[in-house]
Amino acid sequence: MKKILSAKFQAGLYARKMVETSMLVEDLNNPRAQALNYELYEQSVTVVNNDKNIVPFRHLDTLSFASVTIGLPEGNPFQETLDKYATFQHFYIADKDTSEAAFNALVDKLRQFKVVVVSLHDLNNAASKAFGIRQSSRTLIERLRTKTNVVLAVFGSAYSLKYFDQVDHLLCTYEDNEITQRLVPQVLFGALPASGRLPVSANNKLKAGRGITTYSLKRLGYSLPERVGLNSETLQTIDKIVDGCIKEKVMPGCQVLVAKNGVVVYEKAYGFMTYETLYPVTPHTQYDIASVTKVAATLQAIMFLHERGLLDVNRKASEYLPEFKGTNKENMLVRDILMHQAGLVAFQDHWSRTRTRGSLNPAYYSNVQDAQHPLIVGTGLYGVASLKDSLWRWTINSRLLKKPANQEKHNFEYSDLSFYILKELAERLLNQPIEQFLTQNFYESLGADELGFNPLCRFQENCIAPTEKDNYFRHSLIRGTVHDQGAALMGGVSGHAGLFGTANDLAILMQMNLQKGYYGGRRYFMENTLPTFIKSYNKGNRRGLGWDRPRPEGGGHVSDFASRNTFGHTGFTGTCTWVDPDEQIVYVFLSNRVYPDPGNTKLASYQVRRKIHDVIYKSIINYQALNASIKQ
Repeated sequence: MKKILSAKFQAGLYARKMVETSMLVEDLNNPRAQALNYELYEQSVTVVNNDKNIVPFRHLDTLSFASVTIGLPEGNPFQETLDKYATFQHFYIADKDTSEAAFNALVDKLRQFKVVVVSLHDLNNAASKAFGIRQSSRTLIERLRTKTNVVLAVFGSAYSLKYFDQVDHLLCTYEDNEITQRLVPQVLFGALPASGRLPVSANNKLKAGRGITTYSLKRLGYSLPERVGLNSETLQTIDKIVDGCIKEKVMPGCQVLVAKNGVVVYEKAYGFMTYETLYPVTPHTQYDIASVTKVAATLQAIMFLHERGLLDVNRKASEYLPEFKGTNKENMLVRDILMHQAGLVAFQDHWSRTRTRGSLNPAYYSNVQDAQHPLIVGTGLYGVASLKDSLWRWTINSRLLKKPANQEKHNFEYSDLSFYILKELAERLLNQPIEQFLTQNFYESLGADELGFNPLCRFQENCIAPTEKDNYFRHSLIRGTVHDQGAALMGGVSGHAGLFGTANDLAILMQMNLQKGYYGGRRYFMENTLPTFIKSYNKGNRRGLGWDRPRPEGGGHVSDFASRNTFGHTGFTGTCTWVDPDEQIVYVFLSNRVYPDPGNTKLASYQVRRKIHDVIYKSIINYQALNASIKQ
């Protein structure tokens, strides 16, 4: 043994070396070091008890959630991250010294929820002081666990777990910081697996080495760019692009989200909802996503019907919509409608038909919502129930474009009427309003609770970015009712527009599509459905079945760096989402560039959405270059 040590000393392996300290702080806090730190914390999270196998949470549409943080104030990273996965009602016990009466009242409130996530913070390592855990906190947890399903996360010493060995669902992170507070919700919802083990024994039940392995349900996670091969410094140039656009009044504010390999690595809210700077944009600000509705709503229903054999896209629409027989639409194929090559005109100004002598026809509208006028058209403006039937009749009777000479098929012509028809077709086959179907079968179970139609029915107005100051139709500020006039005449629910949402919730839906229909431990589509619909079929038409795709010649709203398999859509109000299956990227941009006037076309002329998309790919290139130089 002495000979071995002597040889190592001679080789210099144990020689004292000087450490360069001038850049020590920077070296310990550079993005690569932070990514490593994040990974170490991630691997340490320990699921100690999981007796009822609740963790990770699976069927979100059957659960109701509340959270209680003990030792943290409102607005903490733990509860902010919980909100990314489901709707929570949050409670706070900041000083850990709340009265017993207050605790009893809190238990009465919390028992109504199916799952209550409790987190313990601001602990210490002094066993003599019970690790900073007050008896009142222990009593609260003990009472609560007999009333509902409690999941307890302890952000501190493993020895403190001895007080909670009877809790059915128990986690420990050992340290309390922003990283661990963001990691635990990801484990709870199955975005991350848990593989940690207790390093010490808390008592005879919770012994060293104990830990329950949980598995990923392939929900979106949240981490640092370097964890998935992006350069964070490059991504920061998005700030410069957006800040410059806000100064130039391209839009008053926006949300930008970037995910790669199932991990959100960039999510920011910029600016304000209006130029008056009264309401800052937050991650929970809801935007009217306009024509992104086509793929985020109607197309989801169409794909659902197709894979179940209820709809054959190669058949005539008139086989499902018999009123088309005997009209100029009798021989339209569903496939051609999806690809915007059925000869439909680009746009029909339906709302102008509801005017008479320069003002709105009272036969269609009322300033009071009642049984005869149930449709919400705008603030203080309601449509007669039969208005939907009128729009459908006008759609059926709309003219068609002429076919080019010597061509069997029409050329591509983007048309909103395509999705008027597809929405009607979907509702006939579903035998259910499309908004109800989508909420019940997609949005709720995905945890995308901020995605839906007519948001004013569920949210306060100040949560929603306004669009146009309409001085020609509804004569009011459009906020919370759909910007598109045709969709407004449908009561806010149409096939081509009407959906509102946040970047995070739209990203959840797009990640499910990227994962070929699998998300959160549930299969929404069969594996071959998405590939069938995103594929281009006709030369001269880049479109898939409903999905938009990059232009073959480049340009447009999609980065030239994006793969040719990229799919997504844009929206008139200043929105887009693009999904690149080759690079496993989801990109979402939401804005209200139409505020206060849709004549503002700077977003398109400045190519803002494309420039941000470029940055994402440049961050990959720069990460790879930096990584190669370090290895050399």
